[in-house]
Amino acid sequence: MRRAAIVAAALLLACGTPPPAPRGEDWLSPLGRDHPLAGRIYDIAAGRELGEAELIDALAGARFVLLGESHENADHHRLQARVIRELAARGAEAALAFEMLRADQQAALDEVQASEAPTAEALRQATRWDEGGWPDFALYAPVFEAALAANLPLVAADLSADERKQLASPEPVPAGLRARLGLDEPLPDDLQRDLERDLLAGHCDMLPANVLPRLVQVQRGRDAALAQALLSAPGGDGEEEAAPGKTVLLLAGAEHVRHDRGAPRALARLAPGADVRSLAFLEVDPERRDAGADLEVRYGGKPVFDYVWYTPRASDEDYCERMKR
Repeated sequence: MRRAAIVAAALLLACGTPPPAPRGEDWLSPLGRDHPLAGRIYDIAAGRELGEAELIDALAGARFVLLGESHENADHHRLQARVIRELAARGAEAALAFEMLRADQQAALDEVQASEAPTAEALRQATRWDEGGWPDFALYAPVFEAALAANLPLVAADLSADERKQLASPEPVPAGLRARLGLDEPLPDDLQRDLERDLLAGHCDMLPANVLPRLVQVQRGRDAALAQALLSAPGGDGEEEAAPGKTVLLLAGAEHVRHDRGAPRALARLAPGADVRSLAFLEVDPERRDAGADLEVRYGGKPVFDYVWYTPRASDEDYCERMKR
């Protein structure tokens, strides 16, 4: 029944009365600025378009808000900063966690935030961002600036470098780490297959099959670490009740904020019943011009996010060709 409801919602998005033209946006990404979905926000389960103020209303009361992105899309980070400012203006935010920062970088974050006048540039230098393999810091600077302006505690949410190496190694993962990350609990067969398939596709079918279980292990471990970081963040209040009226946010790749297999799945294990809202920023596809068809093709009608916010595309470069080079 749940899947049927989502498919029906997708059909409603596809076939309902076309919404009015989107408001103008000063887009940074160059491709698809005139696409009919660019700038539109959708409530997936309800199958309807939302205004920005309505979206903020929906996010403001949640215990956890997860913002999924394409890392190299400047508009995604600009809109994330906008959400942060709007929530902070309501006094709703408790902390902001980052997939892009490892647990072993938390001390550097804390030192900068404790300084007299912390800046985004100081955070870049302290965390040695340029050595981490993430896109240019200039893309993320608006997010850090919004968080600093709101005086939000910043949380390094990813596994430490050593922990990631242990999960990726062919050697057995230490029992304590496996238990902490919930890796002793096997995934359902269909979810394991889906993850392996998508991870293989994400690596352009260039990996041997025997590596895929380890990649799934790393992905699961990272999602568990993100969930634990949210719970231990200021305002997350461990596994008990959250601070009333406060929201802990996470910035992560869109795959990490999926309800079916990302950090929300780990949160459901660690804090059953916690109110988790997932918002994904998605680049428009030139071949699909309505939300229902787009979401059906991308996710097969599954309720993987609560909301999506469409933006232009940063690039049409073939990722796999770049990977091969």
